Amino acid sequence: MDLLKRNLFFIICGLGATAGIALGALGLKSMGQVRTRIREAQTLLQQLGSAANDTVNFDAITAEQRRVSAVQGHYLETVEWSHALNRQEPLVPGVFPEPGGDKKLEFKDAYLARIKDLRNSLKAGQPPDDREVYETRITIENEKPRAAEPPTGETGAPVAPPSNRSGLITDDASRKSAPARAALVKARGMYCYADSSALHVIDEMYSGGLQLSPEVLWDAQRTLWVQSDVVAALRRINERAVRRLQEAGVTPWVGVLPIKDLFSIRVSDYVMEDSDGAAPARASGDGPAQPPGTPAESFTGYFGNDLYDVLHFTVKLAVDQRYVPAIVDEIGKLGDDRYRFYTPLRVAYQAVPANLDMTDKIYGEDPVVRVVIDYEAYYFGDIYRRLMPDAILDELGLERPEEDEPSE
Repeated sequence: MDLLKRNLFFIICGLGATAGIALGALGLKSMGQVRTRIREAQTLLQQLGSAANDTVNFDAITAEQRRVSAVQGHYLETVEWSHALNRQEPLVPGVFPEPGGDKKLEFKDAYLARIKDLRNSLKAGQPPDDREVYETRITIENEKPRAAEPPTGETGAPVAPPSNRSGLITDDASRKSAPARAALVKARGMYCYADSSALHVIDEMYSGGLQLSPEVLWDAQRTLWVQSDVVAALRRINERAVRRLQEAGVTPWVGVLPIKDLFSIRVSDYVMEDSDGAAPARASGDGPAQPPGTPAESFTGYFGNDLYDVLHFTVKLAVDQRYVPAIVDEIGKLGDDRYRFYTPLRVAYQAVPANLDMTDKIYGEDPVVRVVIDYEAYYFGDIYRRLMPDAILDELGLERPEEDEPSE
């Protein structure tokens, strides 16, 4: 951003460019204008230069030539800097735009391994299933002294386990309750909850092989780029909390960490001017939340054009409510003060009721919210359209950029 700030004055004053080329939601469209201004300035200088020997303004023309050359250099630096932030590499080199048979199988294996790594990197798990609860019940019955049979009321129905004045089950009661004990054991062995539906997985990648189409492989790749960034951000937030807890002598587990539950990450198709979309997702429930996928539901109104392509993606989580701003900021961050070109569009959240009986998912003592965050992602066409399969380009009405000529 310092580079952009340093050069903005020259771009505006030297060429008369309209306000700003700040990249992101407020200025991507002006990149084309800057390039047009540079070409206009160069043309003018060429015209002036032809008469330079016949005019007393030779020094002024030479100075203007140097200034335009410097501005063009600054512009190219800015483009190079922005491309470095935007660039993502394919999972398997050489697989795009048109993969051969061996490349398809190599990509499939790498994709499935990467999906598994993303889940494992969060140290995520799931609440106990019926088998685990049953095995815990057997363990309790076999302990010495044997646990007393749960008291029953006049109708024969079990009486609820003892609780504190707040309504929270007591520690002693939780040890004697198979559902609570099994849930606590599972929770203390993980950093967050996430099941097999949390990530946006292209199903054909599991069943397909040599018959996988380039379009399916591209969908797998573009959704993987987004999810890798999101999971990396969530992992960084929890890992920072883990270090603080360990320094304080506290064992980290889901109940004391910021990210409690990853319900879903979902990525839209490319957003075009006429794209249909969905209504904004609600924060209620545990199911996946779908991205809007239409410019009509974005305050920027952006859609793909000749310079860049647009995607929407939505993340749904259960988190410690104090960390919502940090999560919004961290997604798209490259581990330092640099950011991807991701624009937050909307944040919606809902309080999660306290889990007083300590069964199923245990989020801990601090207030927790379910939060849905919508983002808009921009991908520069001169980078990614070189990789797009022909069918994707045809569907979007785009052309593949010409290859850069080798420098002499």
